[in-house]
Amino acid sequence: MRLAATLLIALATASPSPLPSASPLPRPSPLPAGQEPPGRRREGQLANVRLDIKVTERRGAAEPLTKFVSMTVADGEQGKIRSTAEVPPAPGSFPISAPLHIDARPAIDGTRVRLRISLDYTAERPADASARPPTLNVKEDLSVIMENGRAMTIADAVDPMGDRRVQVEVTATILR
Repeated sequence: MRLAATLLIALATASPSPLPSASPLPRPSPLPAGQEPPGRRREGQLANVRLDIKVTERRGAAEPLTKFVSMTVADGEQGKIRSTAEVPPAPGSFPISAPLHIDARPAIDGTRVRLRISLDYTAERPADASARPPTLNVKEDLSVIMENGRAMTIADAVDPMGDRRVQVEVTATILR
């Protein structure tokens, strides 16, 4: 008992000796590498990404119908494009809304672009209301890794009831 009390007094009065120039050890993160804690947002670089999006609709042997959409979005930020057309109604029915909505969030990673993209598209319909095929709605939500300046087909959707298909091609170009 006396020995324990002596040791406690000796430890309490001893001055701590400095450690030899060792840097503090990093604290391990509870999150996987590359993930940010909730509520903390990654700051993007001061650079933009131009996204060129080509939506091609094919119907049988007919000439393909192509629509081009382009947007420039800051690194790590979100861009949205909303375009809607009203299709005239068939006799005795209501007009149909035909959207082409695109949401995109590019993030520059070295010489590549991590792209989160959503697309909502209603395929082209014939002008003759009596010849209307069922409406083809395409909704896609994708995450892809893009090479800077290189076009990539990111989706190819088919009409489950006919011979139509909608293909989406994207080119992401880093603008510094």
